[in-house]
Amino acid sequence: MNRFYNLLKIEFKKTFSSTFIFIALSIFIFFIFFATNSLSGTVETAPRDDYWMSELNDQNLNIDMYISENPDLDASKIADLIGIKEINLYRIENNLQPIKNKSIVGLLQSNNIAYLLISIVTLIVATKIITDEFKYDSIKLLASQPFRRSEILSSKLLIVFITPFISMLIMFILSILFGGIYFGVDDLSSVYVGYVDNAIVRQSYMLFIFKQWVQQSISLISISTMALFLGIVFKNAIISILTSVLTYILGTYLTVFFIQYEWIKYTVFPHVNYYLYVYDDVVLPTYSVEFSYMIVLLYLVIFVCGSFIVFNKKEF
Repeated sequence: MNRFYNLLKIEFKKTFSSTFIFIALSIFIFFIFFATNSLSGTVETAPRDDYWMSELNDQNLNIDMYISENPDLDASKIADLIGIKEINLYRIENNLQPIKNKSIVGLLQSNNIAYLLISIVTLIVATKIITDEFKYDSIKLLASQPFRRSEILSSKLLIVFITPFISMLIMFILSILFGGIYFGVDDLSSVYVGYVDNAIVRQSYMLFIFKQWVQQSISLISISTMALFLGIVFKNAIISILTSVLTYILGTYLTVFFIQYEWIKYTVFPHVNYYLYVYDDVVLPTYSVEFSYMIVLLYLVIFVCGSFIVFNKKEF
């Protein structure tokens, strides 16, 4: 165990002290600054401070009128409108003002490209962590040490697993920092109100968004293991990175174009939330959390097992 711990420390230091990581961090900072500055220049669309209750009441009246004037509305559309109405009523009854767009929460919600950056950084790390070993022949040095091949690959897999969470946490902290400077920190204690299964759900808004980002990071791990597997197979960073990134992005388009077919739900792509930020206007079916995680876990096992099989047979 001590031997593996030392190996893990070496891998951690090599990965997170590299030039690429500093470049990625600089891009993160620049992007969050740019996104915050852009958001500050937009028009606030949230209800006004002094009139938010009356504006929510007016919205509810408009919803009732719209439903009554359109008796042929789709049931799902009616359910969505009723959900909005129930949330508005709950906010009014409990004096919970809707969150403003120009806020830390608004920044985190609108920062959709942040997840794409996290995805790309994770895929590159997952590829370079193994291809650099082949490129610089350092894999031979590692193999000459008293480390089993399974230990070498396991240490790299652990780094791949934690990279999405580290990237997500950095983005989250940067968003809070820049959002607080621009918009203040009052909304850190704001409350998220949702309507799920005909019932109101409430929790901390920051916790709600943080949980969403964590779930997305978990989904990203299965794609990252695919990048690692490709890195082992090709031993070439450019080929492996391009293949994994293109597969990831093309998987998004496949999800949208073939969503009417049953087989698409058994691929990993509908369960990785990147497509939500490409097609905001596309209505996609939702899957249970249990089913999504089962598919993600299945592909994770496939790529991890494939990585160990190929790596153990690979000639260094």
